[in-house]
Amino acid sequence: QQPIMNHNPWMLLYFISFLLIVAFFVLNMFVGVVVENFHKCRQHQEEEEARRREEKRLRRLEKKRRSKEKQMAEAQCKPYYSDYSRFRLLVHHLCTSHYLDLFITGVIGLNVVTMAMEHYQQPQILDEALKICNYIFTVIFVFESVFKLVAFGFRRFFQDRWNQLDLAIVLLSIMGITLEEIEVNASLPINPTIIRIMRVLRIARVLKLLKMAVGMRALLDTVMQALPQVGNLGLLFMLLFFIFAALGVELFGDLECDETHPCEGLGRHATFRNFGMAFLTL
Repeated sequence: QQPIMNHNPWMLLYFISFLLIVAFFVLNMFVGVVVENFHKCRQHQEEEEARRREEKRLRRLEKKRRSKEKQMAEAQCKPYYSDYSRFRLLVHHLCTSHYLDLFITGVIGLNVVTMAMEHYQQPQILDEALKICNYIFTVIFVFESVFKLVAFGFRRFFQDRWNQLDLAIVLLSIMGITLEEIEVNASLPINPTIIRIMRVLRIARVLKLLKMAVGMRALLDTVMQALPQVGNLGLLFMLLFFIFAALGVELFGDLECDETHPCEGLGRHATFRNFGMAFLTL
């Protein structure tokens, strides 16, 4: 009898309770935990900045008194690049310059624009132009990584996780170009899916912008710090889904649908006949 419209109005309680508890209450708890952790991190950051300002003020007051001691300490402790050759010092100055970051940011922006220009059944001339642009951007990123390796050395280079990310992006780009050339020249049979995956991985170049975006990095750090609390809420979320999915199978798992009583809204991809599909439907 259940497929008959309005045969059992009390079944509305099942769906209303699911929407209220899961869709509104628990999801708002997710957002609340993230926002609360963001405010805590912001408060901690403000306290840290106030402490740093106070320390900076004290250092300014003692600057004259400690100037000679500081000069002697600097004379005894040479920087790591003091023994570099003239060429390597030039490369080090270039890699530590703010202008290089601005240049790389502009290159990434242009790269994003060129990736957004690609579309289905695009002209051959556009395809060739985008291919050349990809080569140019890859060469620029390769030179950036090589210069940083020369400037900082292997140990200092790999101590920075952002440098590791840059190198991984460069290697993926080189691998993608190599596979594309092999496919064009038909030297080796390559699965086209691999080529498509390598093209999709070009989007990872956008992650290089996070190195310059301090505010976005702070937001990501806040999200990472909130993951333990969100994980507990996630378990509660999954538990509620489990309960309502089991109830859905029990209440609506034996619906008999025919031409007289069609189960509108239910179908192959939305049904309560088994637990998995009930979970997915909810």
